[in-house]
Parts: sequence; C-alpha cells; structure tokens
Amino acid sequence: MMKNKMTFFGAIERNIWGDKINANPYFATLSILAVMLAGAVAGGGRLFYEWFRWDMAMNNVAMAALIVWIWGYNVAESIIAAEDWKVALGRSLLLLPVLILAFVFGAVASVVVICLVILWLALMFISYALTSSGGRSGSRSGGSSSDDDPSIELSTGRKVSGTFAGDDFHGSDGKTYKRTGWGSSDWEKE
Repeated sequence: MMKNKMTFFGAIERNIWGDKINANPYFATLSILAVMLAGAVAGGGRLFYEWFRWDMAMNNVAMAALIVWIWGYNVAESIIAAEDWKVALGRSLLLLPVLILAFVFGAVASVVVICLVILWLALMFISYALTSSGGRSGSRSGGSSSDDDPSIELSTGRKVSGTFAGDDFHGSDGKTYKRTGWGSSDWEKE
C-alpha cells in the first residue's frame, strides 16, 4: 500500500507513455514531496516573519532555484530513461508545473495549519480564562449575592466574610484561606 503512495507520479507517467519510459518509480514522487515540504517551510517562515517579525522567512530566489534544481535532476532522468526525445520533453514539461503546484500547495497548507493551530491555542486560552474567572466569581459569592460583602464557604459549611487578595482570601476572623479546588466550598485555612 505504501509503495503505491510513493510511486503515484510513476503510475501517472506509465499511464501516459506506457513502455516508452523506464524511470525510477520513486524519484519523481519524492521530488514532488520534497518541493511540497520546501513550500511548507517557505510559507510558514513567511507567515511567522509577517506576523511576529521572527526571521524564519526563506529567500524566494533560493526557493525558485531549489525547484529548478530538483526539476533539472528529473529532466536528466527523463533524458536517460525515455526511448525518444518526445517522451523526455513531455515528461519534463509535465513535471515543471506539477513541482510548482506542489510548492504552492505546501506553502498554502502550512499557512492554513499554522492559522488553525493559533486559532486552537486562542480558543484554549479563552476557555481557560472564562473557566478561571467563572470559578473565582462563583467562589467569591460563596452564598452571598453581593460583591460588596464577599464571603466564602468552608468545607465544614461555615461561611467566612473578608476580602480576596489574588488567589487568597483574608477572612474577617484574621485567618488566610487558600483554594483547594474549584468548588464553592473548596477553601482551607493556610
């Protein structure tokens, strides 16, 4: 099964030219995947540079040279493996737009993946912030409906009024209480 995936371009060229070409079935496919990976690196690096000014952007001329370099190796393989010049030219001309499209797909896919990861992280952060603030406001009221007179309920059921200071609660009884959980009665003396 994996062999079929690693030779998809070889299968395409066999359907087009049949026995007139005897190229390595893996080389063109691996070339396409390498160019796609280069596109992903270039697209992701450009996005990080544009958004955060992180210097991860690839040089566009270098990326174009990489595509031409890989295409050149495939042209050489086409010349060696083809029975006549028409097949070699046809295979070479077919590979160039395929490599360019693979590069573009890799770049676009990397941007989409980066945006999805950033969106997921933002949603996780918002969810955590809402959960944290919801837990605090619920525990601050602790049975009291007014924020002017905050109180907490201890695990024993006793209510203590006082003031909140960060994650601590300073009770009017002179004791400091720490949160032990997220329930309304999850407070204990320090």
